[in-house]
Amino acid sequence: MKFAKELERELVPEWRAKYLDYKAGKKKLKAISRALQKTNRSPSHSSLRHLNHGDPSTVTASGPDPPSSFHQPDRKHPATDPTYNPTSPGRSGSRTSRSTPGRRSERQPLRVPGSRFSTTVGNYGSILATPPLHAGSSDVASFELPDPAIDLKVQDFDPNSEITRQDEPRSPSPVMARNGSTRTVPEISQLSPSANTDKDSKRNTFSGSNSKRASQILKRVFTYTESQEKQDDQPSSEFQRRQDEFFAFLDDELAKIESFYQMKEEEATERLKVLKEQLHIMRDQRIQEVLSNKKGRTQHGHSHKPTGFGGLNGSRLKEAFVGRRIGKNSKALAELATPAANQGQDAEVVNRRRDFSRRPENAVNHEVPYRSAKRKLKHALQEFYRGVELLKAYAYLNRTAFRKINKKYDKAVNSRPPLRYMSDKVNKAWFVQSEVTENLMAAAEDLYARYFERGNRKIAISKLRKTLRKSGDYSPNTFRAGLLLMAGILFGIQALIYASQHFHHPDPIIPIHTSYLLQIYGGFFLIVFHFLLFCLDCIIWTRSKINYVFIFEYDTRTALDWRQLTELPCLFMFLLGLFMWLNFLSVNAMYIYWPVVLIGITVIVLFLPARVLYHRSRKWWAYSNWRLLLAGLYPVEFRDFFLGDMYCSQTYAMGNIELFFCLYAKHWTDHAQCNSSHSRLLGFFSCLPSIWRALQCLRRYADTRNVFPHLLNFGKYIFGVLYYATLSMYRIDRVTRFQAPFITFALLNAVYCCVWDLAMDWSLGNPYAKHPLLREVLAFHRAWVYYAAMVIDVVVRFNWIFYAIFAHDIQHSAVLSFVVAFSEISRRGIWTIFRVENEHCTNVLLFRASRDVPLPYEVASPHTETDQPTEEMVVQEPQQPTPQPPAADIEHGTPPTPGTSLRARGLSRVGTILASAHAQDFQRRKRPEDLGGASASHGNADTPEDSSDDDDDPTDTRPYSDNITVEDYASYGDNDRFLH
Repeated sequence: MKFAKELERELVPEWRAKYLDYKAGKKKLKAISRALQKTNRSPSHSSLRHLNHGDPSTVTASGPDPPSSFHQPDRKHPATDPTYNPTSPGRSGSRTSRSTPGRRSERQPLRVPGSRFSTTVGNYGSILATPPLHAGSSDVASFELPDPAIDLKVQDFDPNSEITRQDEPRSPSPVMARNGSTRTVPEISQLSPSANTDKDSKRNTFSGSNSKRASQILKRVFTYTESQEKQDDQPSSEFQRRQDEFFAFLDDELAKIESFYQMKEEEATERLKVLKEQLHIMRDQRIQEVLSNKKGRTQHGHSHKPTGFGGLNGSRLKEAFVGRRIGKNSKALAELATPAANQGQDAEVVNRRRDFSRRPENAVNHEVPYRSAKRKLKHALQEFYRGVELLKAYAYLNRTAFRKINKKYDKAVNSRPPLRYMSDKVNKAWFVQSEVTENLMAAAEDLYARYFERGNRKIAISKLRKTLRKSGDYSPNTFRAGLLLMAGILFGIQALIYASQHFHHPDPIIPIHTSYLLQIYGGFFLIVFHFLLFCLDCIIWTRSKINYVFIFEYDTRTALDWRQLTELPCLFMFLLGLFMWLNFLSVNAMYIYWPVVLIGITVIVLFLPARVLYHRSRKWWAYSNWRLLLAGLYPVEFRDFFLGDMYCSQTYAMGNIELFFCLYAKHWTDHAQCNSSHSRLLGFFSCLPSIWRALQCLRRYADTRNVFPHLLNFGKYIFGVLYYATLSMYRIDRVTRFQAPFITFALLNAVYCCVWDLAMDWSLGNPYAKHPLLREVLAFHRAWVYYAAMVIDVVVRFNWIFYAIFAHDIQHSAVLSFVVAFSEISRRGIWTIFRVENEHCTNVLLFRASRDVPLPYEVASPHTETDQPTEEMVVQEPQQPTPQPPAADIEHGTPPTPGTSLRARGLSRVGTILASAHAQDFQRRKRPEDLGGASASHGNADTPEDSSDDDDDPTDTRPYSDNITVEDYASYGDNDRFLH
């Protein structure tokens, strides 16, 4: 496989700009190859390169073989000619014979007295010369030769020769006539004895004109030769220039990689120091709890001994709930303390050892539970290890890229010795020679083993090291997904045909049942269709190198490929089509109960606790829905608000929840009380997703105290609640007086949502961008897709107009509601693509490829807080107008440039705020004073880990290495040998 494809596949998408630009290097190598070819190429007009610089009267021009150009098709072969004599003296060849003295050039007449063409030309072009013929030979056939390729008026030949007594000469060839004026007219230096007798008399006549013509032609020839030599020097200079450009390019790329690597290395070093400090605090706090627990048991152990359910088992159960149970890992932490601590040192001595000097004074009274701190630090250490792995892979991939491009250069120019640039510069660079990443990984493995695996380094390494998911063979997944999807579609089409026939059933209750059944199946279909759209979005993100796995914070070791993920919606589509077909195939006792079976099987598949059907992904999805259900109680992460927005488009399916339970609660007898014209509960379920999102915005405001964008976002969802509430009232009361409030709130909600989608969620609308009304950094190369998405989003946001148009139908048909809901879900699928793409572009600007895991203890970290730029400072750069001063100057309060208009500065400021606002919509960072870590009250808000990660399980019998002493830990904890 070509290295360019390998580099594209293996690089970190967020660091793409900091890799060696391999494609640009190959283009420069191609330019070097072209320049080298020009240097080695023979110059044009090669006939002018070899000139005789002796006597001007003897200058001849070398060129292609003249006889071949004058060869006639009616010429006889020498072997068939009667005058051919093979025993005559031979010639070495036509080119050799012409180079010998005494031979004529093509500008001389071929038949002159005494020449070998004076009587016959039968052997013209033959290898052997023709013997002299007797003058009286009359039986020899004579042939007329073609005209000379020059003007005969300037020829130097004997006028009394035989050729002058023939017909008048014909006009020369037009091809040779164009070149005749630029060629010299060579004179014959040696002729046969018979021809020399007339030479002297003729020379006097033509000597003047021939000398003048020869001098002019020689001047042209030598002038052209000098210019040709200058042109020959140009390819050589171009080759040198291309080489200089190539090595300057390599130097710039090397400097870019070197600086970025050192920056990331320093950040990782500082991060490890913070993690070590957090682990020390956790260890000391846990030791204090162990000592307190032992002291309490010693004091009350002899007074009473609890028994029964409320005794020992009850105390263990109580301790498990309050987090005070002492497990094997806690005992291992106690072994890491000083010997004085193991001898029962009191809590005051332990407190003096704890590093709480930089913690707030009130933080001691609100200690973080040990289990919560342990879970957070486990996650933080795993993420740190993954980030160091990415940095190590970054250095290795760039080194390989330099070696590959250097080998291509050596092959192009045949350089010796090879790989000189590698040995002179690349191999001496810091990112090649540094061993800091290896030491950081070893330190992280040691910390994880000591604090979480009781010193078992092998288990720690197996949990820390990331399993690289290679592009395996997903053909079985693709085959199963395609088979299930097509089977479901075919079953569904046939079921719709049967359902249309039931509308003409003689029993009047069957058409009504069929209508409500189709509404229930329609809501289920919209959910599955939305799931399929998300899988399609994953395909687009994968092809465009958008790291959606990192954005959604999936576990990289268990994240599903899009081919695997597609199996789930295809399975549900098959179940939908199959049960619809079974339902409408015939009218029987099960006619109205097939939806119950379908939904029951779906719930079992989604929430089945068995380790089948991608149980980790199903567990993640179930927990995400739980967090959304309790919106406002959990910190808002990306998946929380994203899932809430997905539900905002599923108002049709949410309304079907009420319809489903209402129909079966009333035994399908009182249908009218369950539809949208009577049920206010259906309207409430339609408003419920917007309520969840509004509560999330309030939680974000409570965490950050930022009015913008959280309270403005809260207002947007309040308008959504008002829109669906007035729509429900408009349907129920069956009067047109609610039409005006409905249209008012629907219009305000549509405009509000359109502006928010384009300016906030997609960060589009920058008039100073390269593509107007877009942004500077785009993940998709074709700009037209952004413009098309902007138009579609605005148009579909106004689909509520159909409710106002069909005002005569207050109830609004189920078909109209389904079509409007289908268009909204399609719009949400497009919105999803560009929302995640916008978040990816933010990560690219910040070079953020690892998560900022919140730490449990509020310990100030000046290196990571002050040295690292905030999101607002970095994201605002693409939105800066080109002719105006940067928005960062306005952000930091520097005076504006004189002459800058207030309107331009205002637009720049607005662009800055809008560009960074979308990144604040979830729990990535808190207030600046809270960047040190998460508060203790948020300890239980993290995603629960596997039960296998809980080392305090009393059934865990893995051995603990007792050879870890206090001196070993002190030598590790106080020595920074891993960091230097």
